Amino acid sequence: ASVLLPAYFRGSIFTAYQLLQDRFGGPTRSTASILFLVARSLGDGLRLFLAATVLRQLTGRSIEEAIIAVAVITVIYTFLGGMKAVVWTDVIQFSVYILGAVAALLILVGKLPGGWPSLFEAADAAGKFRLFNFSTDLTVPYTFWAGLVGGMVLNTATHGADQMVVQRYLAARSQRQAAGALVASGFVVLAQFSLFLLIGVSL
Repeated sequence: ASVLLPAYFRGSIFTAYQLLQDRFGGPTRSTASILFLVARSLGDGLRLFLAATVLRQLTGRSIEEAIIAVAVITVIYTFLGGMKAVVWTDVIQFSVYILGAVAALLILVGKLPGGWPSLFEAADAAGKFRLFNFSTDLTVPYTFWAGLVGGMVLNTATHGADQMVVQRYLAARSQRQAAGALVASGFVVLAQFSLFLLIGVSL
């Protein structure tokens, strides 16, 4: 929010790759853009296949027809709605994702003998609610320091140099609004991870 966003909002940089080229040179820019294209193609291909699988189950059509239908619908709403359609689709997908997770957690807890109290008792006994481990022993896999360093590297990549995210920053009304959304996303991700970890404990 304080280092990368100002560079994007100066008006001279429109992609994460321009910033990488200015800072580290052409080879870094080319490597990052190629990796982005490959990773996004694989990820989007999987998402397309999964969405088409659901559509196939609902309609009884072949997987090929379902894939084509989902792809065509996506291209049409993106073309007609532009960035606003992309952002609102993100909002709807996130809402379905979180509501589905909450429903899964409630179903799981409902099937546990003793419900919530037994969940918290068993999880606490297994050390699942221990938030911080400040050990500096490199053989210990889950420590505060590993999370801090790993989190910084991962989030700099996903929230700082990923073009899919950068284009959303640039679609904000101002740098201040983009920074607010970026900082708020940290809290949202924390709540989301906590929810899914609690589902894991429930399982």
